[in-house]
Amino acid sequence: MNRARQIFAWAVNALSLLVLVAGVIVLTKNALLDGNATAPASMAAVSAGETLSLPVPEDPERRTLVLALSTDCPYCRASLPFYRRVSALSDKRMVRTLALFPSSERIGSEYLASERLTVDFVRQADLSALGIVAVPTVVLVDAKGRIEQTWTGKLSDSQEKQLLEQLRSASAPVRTAGSGFRGTHLLSLEAFLVEKATPEGRVILDTRTRDDFAKAHLAGARSLPADEVPVRARIELAPETPVLLYCDDGRPGSRRPTISGARTLCGASVLLLELSGIKQVRVLDANLDEARNAGADIRASSFLSLPPRTLGGRAP
Repeated sequence: MNRARQIFAWAVNALSLLVLVAGVIVLTKNALLDGNATAPASMAAVSAGETLSLPVPEDPERRTLVLALSTDCPYCRASLPFYRRVSALSDKRMVRTLALFPSSERIGSEYLASERLTVDFVRQADLSALGIVAVPTVVLVDAKGRIEQTWTGKLSDSQEKQLLEQLRSASAPVRTAGSGFRGTHLLSLEAFLVEKATPEGRVILDTRTRDDFAKAHLAGARSLPADEVPVRARIELAPETPVLLYCDDGRPGSRRPTISGARTLCGASVLLLELSGIKQVRVLDANLDEARNAGADIRASSFLSLPPRTLGGRAP
């Protein structure tokens, strides 16, 4: 009887020890992914030369800078001033920015907006499945998806300098009249929503048909059907007018073949606008359904054509 009690006691103690060990492992993993400790670069499982599967459309023309973050990560927050510099530099080079969060895209986008950090994409991701074991982690990925370099934790001055030099080594985008659509024209939906108001002087153009525009359009957008661009753009828009256009209403089956990530209609519209002398043209990288689901202000049952010689217009 006593022996049976001893065996039972040993079994309980062994089970308690296993539970304790498992708890320590889980807490350690969570602490790393929540950013409660600064992780040395050697802890990042992802490494140069490997391929990283990105949850964003492929872009054969640009590298991608991945920021793996968490909303309750103190070292992420401490790194934000540097990340804002990185974002500004990336926007001027052939580099797009992607923020990954273990939390939802909505929470991640609200966090970035509150911290005044603008990126091209925000996605929810299982960071450990991607080989990212600590936050913050920065990963520079080439246009083919291969990892060039990784940085983990709050970076030292020398590491910050190294990262900035890597970004500056990217080729600057080339914009020439009549170049048509290129990936560097894209404005992500996340970046569009982060902006509290339309930048001064910018015109949002809807280049779909008038009927599609009347059914639904972005608040503040003006109707300029693609087939009318060659005639009206020279009359109604000044060359310096910043233009943001979108093209697809997002109905099932309505997506058209893409050119470097944009709908064919968007590519044609960009080309026509540039041929008309408009120098600052960007394309919203989303359709209306995607914009509506993300919380964009969508209007309907009102028709707003672009009146001549307004909002940066010029005389014929």
